[in-house]
Amino acid sequence: MISAMMDPAALPPELLHLQGAPMYDVSGCSAAKTYRIDRGEGFFLKTGAPGSLRGEAAMAKYFHGLGLGARVVGYCPGDYLLTARLPGERACGDMYLEHPKRLCEALAECLRLLHGTPAPGCPCRPLERWLAKACGNGKLCDARLLSGRTPEEELALLRARKGKFTHDSLIHGDACLPNVLLLDWRFTGFIDLGGAGLGDPHIDLYWALWSLEYNLRTTAYGDYFLDCYGRQNVDEERLRLCAALGAFSDFSNN
Repeated sequence: MISAMMDPAALPPELLHLQGAPMYDVSGCSAAKTYRIDRGEGFFLKTGAPGSLRGEAAMAKYFHGLGLGARVVGYCPGDYLLTARLPGERACGDMYLEHPKRLCEALAECLRLLHGTPAPGCPCRPLERWLAKACGNGKLCDARLLSGRTPEEELALLRARKGKFTHDSLIHGDACLPNVLLLDWRFTGFIDLGGAGLGDPHIDLYWALWSLEYNLRTTAYGDYFLDCYGRQNVDEERLRLCAALGAFSDFSNN
């Protein structure tokens, strides 16, 4: 929901050329703030704590180079990340939610494309950071993600089985419906790439399943989504480990 316009006086000198353009707050649930800028074909400006968007800026450039995301117009330490607006709308829009099976098919196709894309020279490896945080301090971040076991049991399982994760696929890291853009069901790009990099595709599958349940308000389509993605590529144990990883690393908020 659009809540308020950004104060142009808050812009750093490198972005003063944007003064006079309407800037609307379209932020999600992350700590960063995102503004839609209505000038020309449109831009998005993301702001956060100093240094917090450096990795996302690198991955946004990387994804754009692969044809998977928006063009980065500029990154200013401080932190400000300006990207060009991609065509399409978020996959959580009503026109997509009204056709759940087709949405599952489209989301599965997007993730197969992403996970099958070669990623030479990828600048980020977020899974290593999440595992180090989760297994290191053992602090419970989100109890809602626990899958029926006690926190102590989940943490012990994660520490014992963390070697099951793979680290060589290109992932989004938060593959929820709002982070996938579609134009009349055609994929146009991924957004919000703060958790993107090399990791295990099951992390994306986990969040896709979570988002389908949350946005469709039913668990009825999870199996169909996994069938569309390809059951031969799904490891149920790793999906369960993703829940524990999220509970102790809060990787959905990157």
